[in-house]
Amino acid sequence: MPAIMSTPAILSTPALTTTPAVEIDYDLQIDVQEIQNAQSDSLYEPAGTPTVLFRRQQTVFDIARDMDQPDDQTANQSSAVLNEFIPAVQTAQAILPSRITDTARERLQQLASTCITGPITDPMLLEVRRNHVMKDALGTIRYSQDDLSSKLQIKFIGEAGVDLGGLRREFFSLLVYQFSHSALTSGSPGRLTFRKNYVEREKNTFFYLGQLLALSILQDGPGLPVFADFVVKKILDIRTNGVNPNDLNPEMVATLEKMTHASSDRELQKLYFSIYDQREAAGFILPCNSLKKDHIPFLQSALVSNMVLDCSDELDQFIEGLRTHNVLTLVREEKLCCLFSGGKPPVTAADVRGLLNFKYR
Repeated sequence: MPAIMSTPAILSTPALTTTPAVEIDYDLQIDVQEIQNAQSDSLYEPAGTPTVLFRRQQTVFDIARDMDQPDDQTANQSSAVLNEFIPAVQTAQAILPSRITDTARERLQQLASTCITGPITDPMLLEVRRNHVMKDALGTIRYSQDDLSSKLQIKFIGEAGVDLGGLRREFFSLLVYQFSHSALTSGSPGRLTFRKNYVEREKNTFFYLGQLLALSILQDGPGLPVFADFVVKKILDIRTNGVNPNDLNPEMVATLEKMTHASSDRELQKLYFSIYDQREAAGFILPCNSLKKDHIPFLQSALVSNMVLDCSDELDQFIEGLRTHNVLTLVREEKLCCLFSGGKPPVTAADVRGLLNFKYR
């Protein structure tokens, strides 16, 4: 069979030339006229789908992206680098509650004399079970709004005893303990906050708790010295820019401390990932690979702020109850942190000497 010979002319094809890559402008519109003019020229032949290059213009900055990407520049221009902005957050000093001054105590006694005007023979009797002091007392307050001007008198159900002051002080101590261990609170001891509770909020339980506390403050009660600093500042209307990271639970404080002393970015990011649920709830949306140690104070602020927002309705209701008999106004004027703060004041020599001086009232 004879070999089939082909001339070079038969196998050769005309030179295939395509249009230059079409570059899309900032508005991502293709220059259609340029393409049509190129196709109408007899020197060009179609070569399938053209290569299209997109030129990106970054007009919206996303904090989740790497902020060090250079902006769009031509080859003859130097690329501009955008530095990331990290807000500065101040760290507040812990509240060290001082004891009630003699002036504040006199003002409380004067207020009590003008508000607690009911006859001694007709007191507001709180009959409570020892293991359910808070529940029974709130139930009585709820249905005794017309008796708030009467003197409190405590009776423990099933126990004999006349309240001459000792039962009332024991009642207040049990109230503080049971409130600290109730479903109304969350947090670590001495750093408590209100727990978000829709059912109890609709029942105005936090309002009645504020009323009960106002009555206790007027009648030598200790208040509720169990709260975190941000709750105390909200109650007393103390406005400061700083946050106290110790208001967070101990596990979170320990994690943030480890993040501060992390020896590598990998270790820092691993610790950051371990608190995924908490930071998502606080709205701190920052990818792990973008986290830097400079972000840690900002993260602390977000976590504390989330605690404030999470119980804002319950806290506002409680504060409204404290307005009973204008107790809230006096407490704010005297800044009586000791009635609410879980921090313990330092013991001084004067305090010890004061314990040795008996006072009869």
